[in-house]
Amino acid sequence: MDTPSPPAPPIPDLLIRAAAPEDAAAIAAMQALPGFRFGTLRLPYPRIEDVRRRLAGLGEAEHMLRAPPLRRRHAAECFGGSVE
Repeated sequence: MDTPSPPAPPIPDLLIRAAAPEDAAAIAAMQALPGFRFGTLRLPYPRIEDVRRRLAGLGEAEHMLRAPPLRRRHAAECFGGSVE
């Protein structure tokens, strides 16, 4: 029987909201990271306009969420890593 993992520590002042077409550049930059694409057949270096079009075309029942980037040190503490 697997034991449940402990809950993640709370992240202060974290706001999660719906992604908007204005977020296309940041989302495209994230999607271009090797760790994001690893193990998928996703093509590298998505075009910002393609991401913007996808965000603008989401229907009422479709959602893409966005959170602001975490500070490096805080992210490392939350996910058990360290910052040198």
